[in-house]
Amino acid sequence: MTPAIAPDAPTIGTSEPGAAVAVLAIVAYWLSESRYLPTVWQYAAYALALIAVFLLAKEWYRWWI
Repeated sequence: MTPAIAPDAPTIGTSEPGAAVAVLAIVAYWLSESRYLPTVWQYAAYALALIAVFLLAKEWYRWWI
């Protein structure tokens, strides 16, 4: 017999993407120091960082409420 899981309990594979977007922003910023299109990577890192902040704020708000 399997134990009951609460309907709102997080399960493996259903996490929100905020942390993954933050990691992508770090990678894009790291690539901005290369000689291949540094400005494009830098602006991509800024955009991804803003998206990550928005997603993480939403996740933290859901966690607290």
